[in-house]
Amino acid sequence: MHVADLRDIPSTRYRVKGSAFVVSDANRERFGGTEYQLRREPKNRHDGNAIAIYGQGRKVGYISAAKAASIAPLLDELPEVAFTVSGAGVLGNSIRLWVDVPSIPSLRQYVKARKLVL
Repeated sequence: MHVADLRDIPSTRYRVKGSAFVVSDANRERFGGTEYQLRREPKNRHDGNAIAIYGQGRKVGYISAAKAASIAPLLDELPEVAFTVSGAGVLGNSIRLWVDVPSIPSLRQYVKARKLVL
Protein backbone atom coordinates (compact mmCIF):
# COMPACT_ATOMS: atom_id res chain seq x y z
CA MET A 1 0.00 0.00 0.00
CA HIS A 2 1.37 3.41 -0.94
CA VAL A 3 1.30 5.80 2.04
CA ALA A 4 2.18 9.51 2.13
CA ASP A 5 3.37 11.07 5.38
CA LEU A 6 1.46 14.30 6.05
CA ARG A 7 2.62 14.79 9.65
CA ASP A 8 4.83 17.76 8.76
CA ILE A 9 1.98 19.70 7.14
CA PRO A 10 0.33 22.34 9.37
CA SER A 11 -2.90 20.86 10.72
CA THR A 12 -5.77 21.29 13.12
CA ARG A 13 -6.91 18.70 15.65
CA TYR A 14 -10.46 17.39 15.20
CA ARG A 15 -12.49 14.81 17.07
CA VAL A 16 -12.80 11.46 15.30
CA LYS A 17 -16.45 11.04 14.29
CA GLY A 18 -18.46 7.82 14.42
CA SER A 19 -15.99 5.85 16.49
CA ALA A 20 -18.82 4.44 18.61
CA PHE A 21 -20.09 2.66 15.49
CA VAL A 22 -16.81 1.07 14.40
CA VAL A 23 -14.83 0.35 17.57
CA SER A 24 -15.84 -0.52 21.13
CA ASP A 25 -15.10 1.79 24.05
CA ALA A 26 -12.45 -0.62 25.31
CA ASN A 27 -10.75 -0.83 21.90
CA ARG A 28 -10.56 2.95 21.42
CA GLU A 29 -7.69 3.05 23.87
CA ARG A 30 -6.05 0.07 22.18
CA PHE A 31 -6.27 1.40 18.61
CA GLY A 32 -6.04 5.11 19.36
CA GLY A 33 -2.69 6.78 19.66
CA THR A 34 -0.48 9.49 18.25
CA GLU A 35 -0.38 8.19 14.67
CA TYR A 36 -3.29 7.54 12.32
CA GLN A 37 -3.89 6.88 8.65
CA LEU A 38 -6.48 8.67 6.56
CA ARG A 39 -7.99 6.55 3.78
CA ARG A 40 -10.50 7.73 1.23
CA GLU A 41 -13.76 5.80 0.84
CA PRO A 42 -15.17 7.14 -2.45
CA LYS A 43 -17.63 4.24 -2.64
CA ASN A 44 -19.04 4.89 0.85
CA ARG A 45 -22.83 4.63 0.45
CA HIS A 46 -23.46 7.50 2.90
CA ASP A 47 -20.84 9.97 1.68
CA GLY A 48 -18.76 9.87 -1.50
CA ASN A 49 -16.23 12.19 0.16
CA ALA A 50 -15.79 9.95 3.20
CA ILE A 51 -12.35 9.74 4.77
CA ALA A 52 -11.89 6.89 7.23
CA ILE A 53 -9.40 7.07 10.06
CA TYR A 54 -7.32 4.01 10.96
CA GLY A 55 -5.33 3.47 14.13
CA GLN A 56 -2.86 0.59 14.17
CA GLY A 57 -4.49 -0.92 11.09
CA ARG A 58 -8.07 -0.79 12.44
CA LYS A 59 -10.76 1.64 11.39
CA VAL A 60 -11.58 3.87 14.36
CA GLY A 61 -13.91 6.42 12.75
CA TYR A 62 -14.17 9.19 10.19
CA ILE A 63 -13.33 12.81 9.54
CA SER A 64 -16.47 14.98 9.74
CA ALA A 65 -18.46 15.13 6.50
CA ALA A 66 -17.90 18.89 6.16
CA LYS A 67 -14.12 18.59 6.53
CA ALA A 68 -13.98 15.52 4.28
CA ALA A 69 -15.83 17.40 1.52
CA SER A 70 -13.08 20.01 1.45
CA ILE A 71 -10.03 17.73 1.56
CA ALA A 72 -11.20 14.61 -0.32
CA PRO A 73 -10.74 16.21 -3.77
CA LEU A 74 -7.18 17.16 -2.83
CA LEU A 75 -6.32 13.67 -1.56
CA ASP A 76 -7.81 12.21 -4.73
CA GLU A 77 -5.19 14.08 -6.78
CA LEU A 78 -2.40 12.12 -5.10
CA PRO A 79 -1.31 8.60 -6.10
CA GLU A 80 -1.18 7.29 -2.51
CA VAL A 81 -4.09 5.38 -0.99
CA ALA A 82 -3.35 6.23 2.65
CA PHE A 83 -1.99 9.28 4.45
CA THR A 84 -0.19 9.21 7.79
CA VAL A 85 -1.17 11.98 10.21
CA SER A 86 -0.75 12.66 13.92
CA GLY A 87 -3.40 12.71 16.58
CA ALA A 88 -4.19 11.81 20.14
CA GLY A 89 -5.73 8.75 21.67
CA VAL A 90 -7.91 8.44 24.72
CA LEU A 91 -6.98 11.14 27.22
CA GLY A 92 -7.87 11.20 30.91
CA ASN A 93 -11.48 10.24 31.56
CA SER A 94 -12.53 10.81 27.93
CA ILE A 95 -13.00 8.05 25.35
CA ARG A 96 -12.69 10.48 22.45
CA LEU A 97 -10.01 10.12 19.80
CA TRP A 98 -8.46 13.09 18.03
CA VAL A 99 -6.87 13.35 14.58
CA ASP A 100 -4.71 16.12 13.12
CA VAL A 101 -6.19 17.05 9.74
CA PRO A 102 -3.98 19.04 7.35
CA SER A 103 -5.12 22.61 6.76
CA ILE A 104 -6.64 23.23 3.31
CA PRO A 105 -4.03 25.81 2.18
CA SER A 106 -1.15 23.62 3.34
CA LEU A 107 -2.61 20.51 1.70
CA ARG A 108 -3.16 22.43 -1.55
CA GLN A 109 0.46 23.54 -1.49
CA TYR A 110 1.60 19.96 -0.79
CA VAL A 111 -0.48 18.57 -3.69
CA LYS A 112 0.82 21.25 -6.05
CA ALA A 113 4.44 20.51 -5.09
CA ARG A 114 3.90 16.76 -5.48
CA LYS A 115 2.41 17.22 -8.96
CA LEU A 116 5.54 19.05 -10.04
CA VAL A 117 7.63 16.08 -8.93
CA LEU A 118 5.35 13.38 -10.35
